[in-house]
Amino acid sequence: MAIEVNNHARISKLDSIVANQIAAGEVIERPANVIKELVENSLDAKANNIRIEVKNYGIDLIHIKDDGVGIHKNDLPLAMSEHATSKISKINDLNSLSSFGFRGEALSSIASVSNFKLISKNINSDKAYEISNELQIYAASHNQGTSLIIENLFYNTPARKRFLTSEKTENQHILDIVNRIILSNFSVGFTFINNSKQIYRFNKADIQDIKDQRIKKILGSQFLIGNTDINYSNSDKQYVFLNNRIVKDKLLSSAIKSIYQDKIPKGRYPSFVIFIDIDPKLVDVNVHPSKYEVRFQNSYYIYSIIRQKLITVLDECDQKDNIISSSIIENNL
Repeated sequence: MAIEVNNHARISKLDSIVANQIAAGEVIERPANVIKELVENSLDAKANNIRIEVKNYGIDLIHIKDDGVGIHKNDLPLAMSEHATSKISKINDLNSLSSFGFRGEALSSIASVSNFKLISKNINSDKAYEISNELQIYAASHNQGTSLIIENLFYNTPARKRFLTSEKTENQHILDIVNRIILSNFSVGFTFINNSKQIYRFNKADIQDIKDQRIKKILGSQFLIGNTDINYSNSDKQYVFLNNRIVKDKLLSSAIKSIYQDKIPKGRYPSFVIFIDIDPKLVDVNVHPSKYEVRFQNSYYIYSIIRQKLITVLDECDQKDNIISSSIIENNL
């Protein structure tokens, strides 16, 4: 992937006017939230490959390594401070966001509840540098890109740690967010390691056959879309991505539910993977700190387009046998 070196913005502190327009700080409730924030930073840094490693459901270790553009040495302290970002600089930037992260608080929030280390080599530098909780900068060894090493998560906030659920449940939250990130970013290679066991290793998927293989690996070879005979007791196998962003939106859910309500038994849920591409100016992603929620400029129009596309796809599936995951819905709005 070609990278425009000169166009990659440096990190800077937001002024109070812009900072106050942003939905309140990052939500770091559990290890899965940490992974989401850090991997989204890697994606914004134009990484081609991202390695995710966790130990003891992320409490002992979360290690994210990428080959993105890296962070300039002089920006390392800023990267760990509140309201510092390279994604936006003025209020109007909030109206056309294309990056995953933009609030500039993730690293600061995570570092405040863990033993934190960041090592980075900027694309314009021949040296790598390291910074940790103490904010001292040291020379380090690292290829182009960034590593973030989070250890002893919530060690200084025992109340928050007590609110975590069982190891099995926390691991499921981690697997779910990793699955969603991998499914929404086919152009990036991913490796996922949990307790020293490699769970996934995917090369970037540029053609549909390889994309289908990735979907089957994550969701299972029996994953179908459009076959209403296949339904589930919960909504775990429902994936919606808007401009590659993971979203859980009531409008989208309503559009999908209305299509399936007469096709599957009451209390059952369909399975699907839906990608929606839309002009960033038509959607507000600055609604909630988790960034899952969005607000559309013309909700009725968006609802109508999505609903009609779903009806078309389901009608096509009714005329064929077992349409598999290659029937991904792509709306260009």
